[in-house]
Amino acid sequence: MSPLPLRHMILLTAAVSVGLALAASRSTASPISVEFDFACGVTPAGTVKCWGDNFFGQLGDGTEVDRLGAIEVAGLSDVKAVAVSGSSSCALTNAGAVRCWGELELPLDNVPGMDRGVLEIAGGAFHFCALMGDRSVRCWGMNGSGQLGTGATSGGYETTPQEVVGLDAQVRTIAAGGYHTCAVSLQGVVRCWGRNDSGQLGDGTTEDRTRPVAVLDGIKSISTGSFHTCAATEGGAAKCWGLNRFGQLGDGTTERRLGPVDVAGLSGKVKEIAAGGDMTCARIGRKVVRCWGVNASGELGDGTTKQSSTPTKVVGLRGKVRALSAGVRNVCLMTRAGKARCWGRNSQGALGNGVADYIEEPVDVPGLESGVTKISAGSLSTCASLAGGTTKCWGQGGCGQLGDQGMVDRPDPVSTTITLERVKKLELGHFHSCALSKKGGVQCWGCGGEGTLGNDADIDSPTPVSVVGLKRKVRGLSAAHGHTCAVTGANGVRCWGDNTYGQLGDGSVVDRWVPTEVPGLTGVTSVEVNDQTSCAVFASGGARCWGSNTFGQLGDGTRLARSTPVPVEGLAGPLKAIAPGYAHTCGLLESGGVQCWGVNSGGQLGDGTTTSFRVTPGFVAGLGAGVVSLASGSFHTCALTDQGGVKCWGNNLFGHIGDGTTEDRRVPVDVKGLTAGVKAISAGWDHTCALTGAGGVKCWGWAHWGQLGNGLLGYSTLPGNVVGF
Repeated sequence: MSPLPLRHMILLTAAVSVGLALAASRSTASPISVEFDFACGVTPAGTVKCWGDNFFGQLGDGTEVDRLGAIEVAGLSDVKAVAVSGSSSCALTNAGAVRCWGELELPLDNVPGMDRGVLEIAGGAFHFCALMGDRSVRCWGMNGSGQLGTGATSGGYETTPQEVVGLDAQVRTIAAGGYHTCAVSLQGVVRCWGRNDSGQLGDGTTEDRTRPVAVLDGIKSISTGSFHTCAATEGGAAKCWGLNRFGQLGDGTTERRLGPVDVAGLSGKVKEIAAGGDMTCARIGRKVVRCWGVNASGELGDGTTKQSSTPTKVVGLRGKVRALSAGVRNVCLMTRAGKARCWGRNSQGALGNGVADYIEEPVDVPGLESGVTKISAGSLSTCASLAGGTTKCWGQGGCGQLGDQGMVDRPDPVSTTITLERVKKLELGHFHSCALSKKGGVQCWGCGGEGTLGNDADIDSPTPVSVVGLKRKVRGLSAAHGHTCAVTGANGVRCWGDNTYGQLGDGSVVDRWVPTEVPGLTGVTSVEVNDQTSCAVFASGGARCWGSNTFGQLGDGTRLARSTPVPVEGLAGPLKAIAPGYAHTCGLLESGGVQCWGVNSGGQLGDGTTTSFRVTPGFVAGLGAGVVSLASGSFHTCALTDQGGVKCWGNNLFGHIGDGTTEDRRVPVDVKGLTAGVKAISAGWDHTCALTGAGGVKCWGWAHWGQLGNGLLGYSTLPGNVVGF
């Protein structure tokens, strides 16, 4: 599963680990610093400007409005360095004072004990550290993994800076990463402490450390990523250690390393290094930057989205580079002329290029204004079937799931090369797609991991492969993040793929490479699945669900996970259809009313409240009896009325409610411009599409992977200027 944005995780309440969104590299005494979806930089005039996500007021402009270009932080001057963390930002003045802001929106007074003489600052996921004038280190914030270096762990936050114990030497420079921290002494010795499950401390173990442990010597500077660490040596080489699943250590492999290994091809050339979420970058001299690791959103800046386990050159740089900083999925640099340039993911305007990666109201999909007969929105992609038998798809396509043989993301509709004219239903998951033929056979294509293609093989396939045992008589089909379920000719259910949460319903949590029977289900009329949950509706109008149940999304009156189906309790009448979301579920009654249950912190139950969760169904306010179909995304739901109008409710982080705002909606609201004449709706992870009466397609919401089909991508594979900086 792809990581959820930090704001999405907050919607799940404290029961969900916020560890999915981690801070990354921090250039300590740096004029630029990048976080998950925002960044800040010091201007030549000594002020601070920030851009991107502003949910916690971390941009410091007195609002909580995201900014697509740089905006000046209020009340700061004479600043020489910045450091940002998960929900906060700090500035270091030339006088050595540290001032921070975040949930309080405007810059605070000096951090206690740091009104002068501080040399450097560094920000981790949810903690900060400062290098003091006497070369000691003090840290504050979260300390659950010992990242403050006090010799102990603690719950909550330390609001007063705590001295790091056991450094045994005066410190030259510091770095704070996901949940670990490192320091380099004046003698060039690296010491690290905090979380160590991936070997990010480099001491040869995976044991967390509440006190600094020595790693290696001969080091000039250090940079800490989410789960890995990198250092530049005195001789200009680079060494990395820790997690390496995307090649972020740069040694030509994807093997985890519990101790330092050399980065390939950089000997004698490195001036600065920046470790990010799953990638790393190094400044070579004054004009060259090389990056390695994950590249799904163009993080390597080489004009592609191809992953690399060895350094690749960033192209399109102009001017001499002064400083470099890597976030979780993006990179920014400061030129010696004082200009900021960024590349990679652009969620909430993180690149500062003036472009949003979402649209808050429906827009036409160019070229599909008429002639469309069916639409299907997957997690991060969309397809439309045309009257002549042609199918066009757009959005995320890295596994070939768009069916165009390209295996790249497509921001505009492209024709599939797969013959789909005899397809009854097309279902899009996250990295795979499946088709139900008119004869009742099922074929799938795309990524094959965890058994998603159902062909008893762990091989990606950009062309359709037949699902084992489902060659005919299948009546219904639904695909989600990593699993798929089908209604068989006997009106039972078979599922295959990822089974981490028991979402296959066979009584286990074992992934299945071929369809497996869900026991005890007969008389099923339809099945619908989402990321961690599956539900079936019966001819009798009852429903059963299975899978994750952390927030009561199975509707059985409990919060117990279920690996076999359990009845939904408390329905007000027979169901016509069901629509599971990420952690909530909604059901359409035969009477036309709607009931929802599960998580509600974003208003996704539509009852006018944000009560944390409900374990049994409750009515959605104001819908009456006029609903004909439902579509649920990750944290939102939309309803199509008998008048052809579309109403949506729930979380609205990316404008996927479609009312022209990004405000969460606790009750259904009209989608702008779609109050009548709509034939069908379909919802992806954070985007929604509608089939109009004229046979056209309109989409709205998150556009990062091109899933709106209007030519917009939410990332850049090449460096671009930050607007207003």
